[in-house]
Amino acid sequence: MVEQWVRAGSVELWSEVLGEDGGAPVLLVMGANAPAHGWPDEFVALLVAGGCRVVRYDHRDTGRSTKTEAGDYGMGDLARDAVAVLDAHGVERAHVVGMFS
Repeated sequence: MVEQWVRAGSVELWSEVLGEDGGAPVLLVMGANAPAHGWPDEFVALLVAGGCRVVRYDHRDTGRSTKTEAGDYGMGDLARDAVAVLDAHGVERAHVVGMFS
C-alpha cells in the first residue's frame, strides 16, 4: 500500500494505491460524504487478488482530505480532483467504479 497526499487546486486529497504497479488500474470513487475506507476491505482485496491496481481517495470534505466551505465547488471540481489523484499516482487511464450514497 502506498499513501500519498495529492494537491488539487486549493485542496489536498488523501489517497492510497493497493496492488502491483502493472495491474489494471481501478479508481474507486466513494459516494458523497463518505471516505475512501467506506469501500469494504473484502471487495478491495478481491480486486487486488484479481490483478488490479486499486486507487482510492477521500473526497473534499471527507476523511483526511481538506475541509471546504459547503457549496463552494461543483461536479467539475470533483472530476478534476479524481484526475489529479490518478495523475499523482502515474495512472493515465483507469476503470472507474463509483458508489453513490
